[in-house]
Amino acid sequence: MPIFLSPALDNDSCQYNYWLNLLYIDNIVDTAHICYVISWYLATDLQIYLFTPILLLSFANFGAVKGFITASIVFLISTGFNAFQMLAWHFPPTQYQFGPKDSRYNSQKRYDLWNYYNPLIRCQIYVMGFVWIDRLLWVISLSSMLFVIMILQNYTSGNLWTPMENMMYSCFSRVVWGLALSWVIFSTYCRKGIINDFMSLPIWTPLARLSFCAYLIHIMVVAYFFGKTYSEIYFTTLPLFFVETVIPITVITFAIATLWSAMFELPFAKV
Repeated sequence: MPIFLSPALDNDSCQYNYWLNLLYIDNIVDTAHICYVISWYLATDLQIYLFTPILLLSFANFGAVKGFITASIVFLISTGFNAFQMLAWHFPPTQYQFGPKDSRYNSQKRYDLWNYYNPLIRCQIYVMGFVWIDRLLWVISLSSMLFVIMILQNYTSGNLWTPMENMMYSCFSRVVWGLALSWVIFSTYCRKGIINDFMSLPIWTPLARLSFCAYLIHIMVVAYFFGKTYSEIYFTTLPLFFVETVIPITVITFAIATLWSAMFELPFAKV
């Protein structure tokens, strides 16, 4: 039997929880029965967006110094609350369903609600966007981004991390990633160069306009692609993985996103 026909995946919460998505509160209400699992990010993103005027007003009305202090306080509250959760509730470093868990960790629902979906935890990167980052190097940025990803290899291989390691990764992985990405964006946009020329090619324009629909669609494509198999999936080589998995999923996702955008996004945008 294909994986996607298994009873564990046959749970359509949208029949009675769709209204939470319409109100953009599905990340904080009944998260155990969330309708369309990746939609939590849209709710979290909107809630943080609605909060940002407070920081903007602090910069505009009280000056750069007091604005920076306000942003720093929010950042420290976010990081401190994250650290408390990791140590008190023994959360894993990231949401990886197949990774080892601390024996004292007993609630996926609590982790999703208070940590992974929580706008207070996720606001670190948004707060950092109000602070100008100047003196960083490309090599540090790219190395830091690679480090954030590759350090999880030990955890995903089945090795249980200590509570302190979980806390450090959960609190600072997004910070490191955000700092590195901030420099890439700043350097590319303000200092031009070959990367700016590459990213400014006309070929990226239609893909950029389809990115939102592609985000909404991609999880269904991934679920179908892996769910239709009748046996376990094994990783062989990176080139083969790209040819057999990454490229087909990407092409199918953007193909469906094109139709989705034409049928829903563009008509509603013109209303």
